[in-house]
Amino acid sequence: MVLTRLVVAEIVRREAARAGIVPPEEAIAAEREKAFARLADEATIAYGKDADVARFLKNEMQLTPAEWARRTEEELRERWLRDRVLRYQAMKSERVEIQLLAVRDEALARELASKLDQGADFAALAAAHSVHESAAQGGRLPPVAREALNETLAEKAFALEPGGRTGVLSVDDGKGGRQYDVVKLLRRLPARDEPWPAVAAEIEAGLAKEPVSAFERVAWQLAAFRLYNVTSDDSL
Repeated sequence: MVLTRLVVAEIVRREAARAGIVPPEEAIAAEREKAFARLADEATIAYGKDADVARFLKNEMQLTPAEWARRTEEELRERWLRDRVLRYQAMKSERVEIQLLAVRDEALARELASKLDQGADFAALAAAHSVHESAAQGGRLPPVAREALNETLAEKAFALEPGGRTGVLSVDDGKGGRQYDVVKLLRRLPARDEPWPAVAAEIEAGLAKEPVSAFERVAWQLAAFRLYNVTSDDSL
């Protein structure tokens, strides 16, 4: 995990420098204040109303306030850059926004697909039955590029017209088993190749409305590792 984080951080720095993406100091300062407020709350919970934050840091994290501040600011800058690089790079590929209904049992998948044919609400069925993390959002995924999806899923999703839906798809679940998916296309987003200043405000507004999800981070990381030809050596 530590090695992966270092690699991701280096890729983010390179891509941010290439695009000219620089975190504004006021944004980092605001996030730093929020982080300190959370730290103070943790200290209060642990040691009571008049808790000494420095003592809390020493006892719980083996850090001095200066060390904590330095580490926290580094993490804040890294996260700020990562989220903007991720969304900016995503714009450069054609993307689709889909709803996904994923279950482990083929018979259940076909039963749910039949209900959809009869007019059942996709979001309600996904929320009730899907095993994917998007279930809480009614199966809706953020706009994703082709390379962020399972190959079978991508082929079908990118062939749909908005509002269209697949039948039951049997896909590799990535854990040695099978998963049965139904996909609905909500909208298609064309690739855009624009400089950072032209889209910065749009990306900021998008992040404020919908922060980067775990799914987006994993999808971007996989694509970035392929771009930079990053591989792992299990013998190390």
